[in-house]
Amino acid sequence: LLIKWSKAAQVDERDRYLSSTAVFFTEIVKAVTSLTLVILESGGVKPAAEALQRNFMQSPPELMKAAVPSLIYTVQNNLMFYSFEKLSAPVQQVMYQMKVVTTAGIGVLMLGKSLSNTKWIACFLLAAGVAMVQWPRHGAGLESFGSDHVKGFVAVLMACCTSGFAGVWIQKMLQQTSASIWMRNVQLASFGTVTSIFVAMVQDGEEIANGGLCQGYNRRVVSVILMTAFGGLLCAVMLKYAGATHGCFSTAMSIILTCILSEAFIGDFVPDGLFVLGTVVAISASLLFALGLPEWVLTASGRALK
Repeated sequence: LLIKWSKAAQVDERDRYLSSTAVFFTEIVKAVTSLTLVILESGGVKPAAEALQRNFMQSPPELMKAAVPSLIYTVQNNLMFYSFEKLSAPVQQVMYQMKVVTTAGIGVLMLGKSLSNTKWIACFLLAAGVAMVQWPRHGAGLESFGSDHVKGFVAVLMACCTSGFAGVWIQKMLQQTSASIWMRNVQLASFGTVTSIFVAMVQDGEEIANGGLCQGYNRRVVSVILMTAFGGLLCAVMLKYAGATHGCFSTAMSIILTCILSEAFIGDFVPDGLFVLGTVVAISASLLFALGLPEWVLTASGRALK
């Protein structure tokens, strides 16, 4: 909603801010915030500097682990932009919800964990519920499956896989390390800053040379950057203590909440029967994944099997 709000006031394309530079400044905010928290938890600037030197210089293999998700997220973002060129936004969003399933599957492979049949059912129910919410309305329908749409479909599937891999990788990195979560965030944000400025220069180098990094910026854009940065830090906390699959469920619930707020405050979305059905399915799937089947259902099924 904030991103849409920030774009709404910039009708003229020449006055619009560059999304690539917003991503760069988001990484800067994350790095500064994480560094501040490292200083606070270390008890001063000198202990923090020693900890940074130890984590950045004395263990290159551990440091390079933070580079992997940064590079993968760069690939994912490019795949997303490419898929938007080949597919309409509603169709792309419906397909992208399959990242719930890819994240769960990759989590099983990388973390050695197993998901019960109930959790797998919840994953597919969640994808179905969000698909109902995001399904094209007003006769837009699905496009004919031409060559461009095949390319877009493949790009979305690859984006789902890269998103799942990066999320699970970060979860594993945060859960299997002696470094604090904020130290890891400093590393992630450092690589993210380098990667994002490289992408910005490649993607919008001419515009940046002519108008600068902060062209089109105002209070709305700054609010988007701050919200995105702090949201990213909260996601890292979630990945450490909850898991990547739970993150997909929280993302799905946020999509539904966005639809509700969009209708209430912006007025560009009108809920219908399909939206209500999708909301019920998605919320039920979230509860099923987190809490499992109710005891009375398990008891009844056990009796039926006997």
